[in-house]
Amino acid sequence: MKKTMGVRLAIALLLLGGAACVLVGKSVIHGPGFSLSYPYIDALFPKADAAFRHSTTVYVWLLLAGGVAGAALVWLKSAWSSLAVFAVSLSSLVYHVIRSAQNGYSPFQIDGLWEGLMLALPLVAAVLCVVLFRARRAGE
Repeated sequence: MKKTMGVRLAIALLLLGGAACVLVGKSVIHGPGFSLSYPYIDALFPKADAAFRHSTTVYVWLLLAGGVAGAALVWLKSAWSSLAVFAVSLSSLVYHVIRSAQNGYSPFQIDGLWEGLMLALPLVAAVLCVVLFRARRAGE
């Protein structure tokens, strides 16, 4: 039980960390001789003249809502709730990869710290969900 408690806590913190990246992180665009930065929180409710694409708005909403929902779901005692959290964890990452490929971008081009964290934290949480599922199925 102690092993699963630590894994559940780690998953919850990773998912909440991913959600926090939306609230405090910035998108940085580098060009020849210039650099622009936009806070991701502005993509949650974009204005008509916003610099964010619609796909970015959906991505940050998935990351924010999925992080909060996954952090709550991980505390359910069922082994199958681990798989639900796994799906929630990967939802933003899968959406990002698909939309990046559709837009002609490299899905794993990481332009800054925040973008890297927004991809890595849910991915690590998903891996820990598999560990949690296996531990719960083994009866620990």
